[in-house]
Amino acid sequence: MAFLILVIVVVVGLGKLLPSILMLYVTNRRVEAAPVEAMQAIPDDPGLTEEEITKKLRFLKKVGLINKISAPVFIIGTFAYFTMYIGESMLLGEFFLKFLLPVGAAFVLMLVVGVRTGRQMMELKSLMAASVTLPVLREIFEVKAYHPHGNIGADIIRPAGLIHSWESISGSDYFEGSYKGLNVLYSDLYLSHQETSTDSNGKATTTTVTDFLGQWLVCDFGKELASTVRLVEKRGGTTFGLSKSDIETENVDFNKKFRIIAEDGHTAFYLLTPHFMERLVEADSRANSPSLFCFQGGKVHIALYSGRDSFELGKINPNNMEAVRQKFRNDIKYMTDIMDTLLLNDKLFQDTASGRT
Repeated sequence: MAFLILVIVVVVGLGKLLPSILMLYVTNRRVEAAPVEAMQAIPDDPGLTEEEITKKLRFLKKVGLINKISAPVFIIGTFAYFTMYIGESMLLGEFFLKFLLPVGAAFVLMLVVGVRTGRQMMELKSLMAASVTLPVLREIFEVKAYHPHGNIGADIIRPAGLIHSWESISGSDYFEGSYKGLNVLYSDLYLSHQETSTDSNGKATTTTVTDFLGQWLVCDFGKELASTVRLVEKRGGTTFGLSKSDIETENVDFNKKFRIIAEDGHTAFYLLTPHFMERLVEADSRANSPSLFCFQGGKVHIALYSGRDSFELGKINPNNMEAVRQKFRNDIKYMTDIMDTLLLNDKLFQDTASGRT
């Protein structure tokens, strides 16, 4: 009897771990299979009508639902099957044929189905990128390269110093291009790290902690500041592992909204002109999520901790594709509003054609 209980505990554990295993498999294929530079950009035209795209997206939502319910169904089914043999004595060989073999076969089948659906989700993500993301990006930016399964690299994100403690990075919807003459990089990003805790019985548990989930944009601003300045919104009590403000400005609203981390006060005040602070507060008030900025080495990082990807497939209404495109436009607009504000700051940008500095 104890052996049967041990088996069912193992089965339940496998059922709970399966979604994580499949997600890790899909994530690794998406992000680590090749560097961004080696990925092939998707075709401009998927060759499908709006109706065909809608049908594909409906299918994608069903695939996502299957992935969500597969593990609970497996656990409940295994437990129900197990109860049929409670109290029945059997030899090990009989137990293998009646219980372990069917349950093992069901687990393998679920794993195979999960891997196949994961691949289909990847393919459909590419379809959506070609049908929605890329066309919207081209409305706003001059797009030079776009990779639906790529992301901005750790070598660019880590030096900005906006998020501490993160160890792993993944993302999607990476593009390179320009906006009103400014070179830009953009992608959805997920930053995380592992934490291990030990209970009173000495049992260790490892969990994945999300450090950042949202949109990240990097753009050139034409003039290199003397030192680094970081702005971190205080919304919701978030700190992102950064210290309290190093300086206070004369703008009370700005001080309430942002934590200012600067290597020297002179550079911070050079950047944070009264007009610039007013416009930044106004632009940021339209976002529904904490914002972070890093002005460093002739570039500005703009990070929006939205807590989601640009496209959360479960919340997409495939019957209204124009509404899906408009939602993405709205996500991008916050970033472009901030860049428009930065363009008005003469201390940041220089017009090489006119000699303005």
